[in-house]
Amino acid sequence: MKTSTKIEIFVAAAIVVGIAAFAVIDNRRTKSNEEAQEELFRGVQFYEQGDYDSAIACFDEAIRSEVDMSSAYLYRGDAYFNTGDFDKAIQDYTHVIRRESAQGAPWNKEQTMAQAYRKRGAAYEKRGDTERAQADFQQAKELDATAGE
Repeated sequence: MKTSTKIEIFVAAAIVVGIAAFAVIDNRRTKSNEEAQEELFRGVQFYEQGDYDSAIACFDEAIRSEVDMSSAYLYRGDAYFNTGDFDKAIQDYTHVIRRESAQGAPWNKEQTMAQAYRKRGAAYEKRGDTERAQADFQQAKELDATAGE
């Protein structure tokens, strides 16, 4: 067999293996995203029932499955807020603000960030940090104006 034929066979085999590997990875990603959505949904149900500890556990699972899930961070922040753990709520709201400012979806980026700023402002206010709370409320107001344009 010619060397060029061997190389062509090797390249073709490498392409097939690469496509198969991509399919497996993509399938895992899809499954992971579906699992994250299911956990998010379960968490929202627990949240709406006032079972914040169970909601937090579900949101934790959703985040482990799909790290870039802003809604899970927002809901988990709300659950922490309702349990009085304002520091953890602030961490989750801050995560959403940073993520959305870096790579948020253009059609709802400002709305999501405004929501996170408002919620973080409320958590700062509960902690007695009125200066940071007012800064966040102002930022939310400015983002709301931008989103309405």
